[in-house]
Amino acid sequence: MTLVGDEVHLPYERPGLSKGYLLGATKAGELDVLDPGFYADQDITLALGARAADLALDARRVRTASGAAFAFSRMLIATGARSNRLAVPGAVLVGVHYLRDREDSDRLGAALRAANDVVVIGAGWLGSELAAASHTLGQPHHRAQQRTPRALAAPRPESGEDSFGDMRTAGSAPAHQGELEIERRPR
Repeated sequence: MTLVGDEVHLPYERPGLSKGYLLGATKAGELDVLDPGFYADQDITLALGARAADLALDARRVRTASGAAFAFSRMLIATGARSNRLAVPGAVLVGVHYLRDREDSDRLGAALRAANDVVVIGAGWLGSELAAASHTLGQPHHRAQQRTPRALAAPRPESGEDSFGDMRTAGSAPAHQGELEIERRPR
């Protein structure tokens, strides 16, 4: 078995990226799904830092961006998800961060610790956790921006509004709904 992945790290649990790891309470190795020795013990070849670029189904071969080729008899494609990118003026300014992988969490954690003001865009699970982490890091003036009329709208019924809204806004995190434009403010 060969595991091909574009990240350079062993497979790891992503939920901690917005919680313990972001806050510095969890070390990178603690996020690992399995002990590093497991892969060798199970005869699993790791092709880390290797982005799959071409899939030849008839030839039963996958080729990476660097040109390495791996033959297969069966294949599982588990590409994961990508962060939604903002499509608003100012979305490419320095200081706008996304969270998907460990490197993103490292950059975001450093930025949160140095920030004077924080705006979290998105009031789903991840946005809510980031607002809470921001508050834990001593950023009491953060705000949550959302497109939906209530926090965590997609994964829960309207009846849970009060408890989840209170949890997300603990520590003075007002929520705003509607259009968004990002502007650069002097520090």
